[in-house]
Amino acid sequence: GEPFPEPNLDHNDPKSALFYLKRGLQWMEELGIQAILDLHTGPGSQNGYDNSGRRWPTIDDAEWIDDNYPVNVHNIVRTLRILEKYAGYIRNWVDTGVIRMSTIYGIGVLNEPHICASWNFDGEKWPICRDDFYPKAVDTIRTFFSASETRVIVDVAGRAYKEFQGIFQDPSGVEIDAHNYQCFGPYWNEVAMSNIGWGIHLEGSCLIKNDLQTSPLPVWAGEFSLAVSECQQYLSNGYQIVYVPPDNDPSVCEYYNSDFSSYHEDYKQFLKNFFLAQIDSFEQAAGWIFWTAKTEDHCAPEWDYLFLLEHDIVPKDICNRDHFC
Repeated sequence: GEPFPEPNLDHNDPKSALFYLKRGLQWMEELGIQAILDLHTGPGSQNGYDNSGRRWPTIDDAEWIDDNYPVNVHNIVRTLRILEKYAGYIRNWVDTGVIRMSTIYGIGVLNEPHICASWNFDGEKWPICRDDFYPKAVDTIRTFFSASETRVIVDVAGRAYKEFQGIFQDPSGVEIDAHNYQCFGPYWNEVAMSNIGWGIHLEGSCLIKNDLQTSPLPVWAGEFSLAVSECQQYLSNGYQIVYVPPDNDPSVCEYYNSDFSSYHEDYKQFLKNFFLAQIDSFEQAAGWIFWTAKTEDHCAPEWDYLFLLEHDIVPKDICNRDHFC
């Protein structure tokens, strides 16, 4: 959260975050893995979530943009300056041989700016992202990297894909990161309570591809999981001493209890099918990234790819697998 300390910009200093970013990129290069660099926090918070650097009680309190726009664009300008600074560092590392250009798949301009989403402020702030921040952010990255060198990635921001038509003067190399979860909010709580809930998830997952194919830009699922509820401790609203899922009935959380040893075989089979159904759709577009690779002490099985891999929920060989859809 803010106020942020003055950043340590010495990438050779183990006390600097840049030291670990550089080392991580070098490790990825050694393993032949490409990196997506994503700015996760916007000054003042772009969504009110704890993962934006500042958690607010409601979206009304988020300060990345406010009701004084366009008079007050301070935090948008700050965000663009941050993008300029970190893109410049990556450019320098490429030019000086610290990493190869091929290691960088793309640069994301801002994670989940849901202040612009259709469900917040009656959607009225979307033009600020669409017409102001996104075009300027893409132009900022393009001053360091051409479209042939790396992609610039914009978050879907809770909007319909068709709303990205014509935003960018030159959309070459611009892609959409669309996070796709089936666990947050009262609707999915109702589904979790239903006797046919798993079927709804599987059928809906197979239909995702139809929506993805309406996008005017390449789109991929930058986050998804196998969770069907908010029961996982601290999942919604961040750390709390006593975690109370905001939308889930207590009886739901007795079943979805994050204790893999208690999972019924039919639920494990559902998880296998749920994974396959989702990636079957995502691969009809530009692909997917599971969130996340590993959880602390494997505390959240539905969010833990390595745990799911070790327990045969996800296929050992993704490229040669069964399909659900």
